[in-house]
Amino acid sequence: MKTDAKTAPGRGLSFPDWAGALRADDSLSPGLRESYRRTLMDFLKFCQRRRAGATVALAREYMELARLEQAPSPARLQEWKDGLNWFFHRGREASSAALQGVPPLARSDLGRADWEQRLVARLRLKGVSWRTEQTYRGWVWRLARFMGRRPMASATGAEARAFLTKLAVEERVGAATQKQALNALVFYLREVAGKEPGDFSDFARARRRVRVRWC
Repeated sequence: MKTDAKTAPGRGLSFPDWAGALRADDSLSPGLRESYRRTLMDFLKFCQRRRAGATVALAREYMELARLEQAPSPARLQEWKDGLNWFFHRGREASSAALQGVPPLARSDLGRADWEQRLVARLRLKGVSWRTEQTYRGWVWRLARFMGRRPMASATGAEARAFLTKLAVEERVGAATQKQALNALVFYLREVAGKEPGDFSDFARARRRVRVRWC
């Protein structure tokens, strides 16, 4: 398996949307995409059991164990290797694109909680600006504090609407601020938690700020 400075052994590759990228890769036949998908699912489970990130070193170990345990044909073994090489190559491309516009000192800030790390990975894959990333992370952290001891995995549209109502009624934020929070929470629920947030018409709306001009 080929390696380079960006996939050196010991450095885990973060590629959370690999399945979507694989489905969209028209350069591969449907059969090959399915073969790669099965290989990568098995490899990532292998990484989870080792409690380690996806590295070239672990990929080599995985391939050696698979060769010894399953005794595949040379063609099948090569297909597994090609699938892993696809994962590291496309993952590096996605990671490089995601970091464009992120200040160098901020690139290592991947979040504290598991849910924040998934949020950061998704935001960077989407290519949002650094300022938007900071804003969204801040609002989702505020939702986490609003939920108290309840895990973020249990967050639903109902919690998000209750939090938005609190912003308007208790904190008296402006409409623009509430809309910013709404966008961040919907992004989190859909893109990170994988939940449909539902109807957002039943929460208290913040009032628009009215500027008083003195004559």
